[in-house]
Amino acid sequence: MNESGTGTYFVLYKFLYGYADNEINSADDSAIDISWAVNNKGQYVELPGVDFIKIYTGVNQENGWLGECSTEITGVEDLHILGVDIDTANKLLIMEKKINLRFIVVVGIILVAALSRLVPHPANFSPIGGMALFGAAYFTKKYWTFIIPIVSMWISDLILNNVVYGEYFNHFVWFYSGSLFAYGAFALIGVMGLFSLKRIGINSVLLSALSASIIFFVVSNFGVWLSSGMYPHPWQGLTACYIAGIPFFGNTILGDLCYSAIMFGAFETASKYVPQLKLA
Repeated sequence: MNESGTGTYFVLYKFLYGYADNEINSADDSAIDISWAVNNKGQYVELPGVDFIKIYTGVNQENGWLGECSTEITGVEDLHILGVDIDTANKLLIMEKKINLRFIVVVGIILVAALSRLVPHPANFSPIGGMALFGAAYFTKKYWTFIIPIVSMWISDLILNNVVYGEYFNHFVWFYSGSLFAYGAFALIGVMGLFSLKRIGINSVLLSALSASIIFFVVSNFGVWLSSGMYPHPWQGLTACYIAGIPFFGNTILGDLCYSAIMFGAFETASKYVPQLKLA
């Protein structure tokens, strides 16, 4: 392409796939895999074998005074013998569909867990830690670890504060007192999960769930002490706040363990029957 418009600067942009000499010679994008073959209708065909190969070379573009850009073939290799596979646009599309299905299922599980907060339950027995850890473990793009679970929790908070417990408020509640500390704890659990759940197993999920309970207990009670006005601000008040929270800590641990077990177990079980949920 004549980028300069005056014939002094030419650029040859590469094609998506299917053209030799399309990239540097060591790159897959510079090769053609014969198994990509299609018939005259553009439909994929299964080749039982190859008797001979006829190679054409052609001019990709004219570059004015620089001359032509033409295809050059440097060699032919049997990829089956070499055990090599080259990704095609079709394979990339299949991978994209797998990622989309995985994303939908992960989001669905998180939303169901968030909405379970609307069902009557013991105090502090909630899916908060499990949601954060689950997102950290299974979202392919890690920024969703924070966006989807926090938004899901906020939506469930809106319903709880304005519908379920609406009679206790005389106005619409967008954020309750101390909610930012709860969301902050949620984000910290997500960050911890990105590191502790690089390999998913019973031990890593168990330790992560217990750590999530501790993080939420420390951060949320600190928020209660700082913003609720229920405790004096000297350190004695903070100590009293943490002591008052201890009876509820057991339910926090149980909630994180139970929801983590259910969410991780459900996804791993589904992956055995629906291979598309796996990335590889």
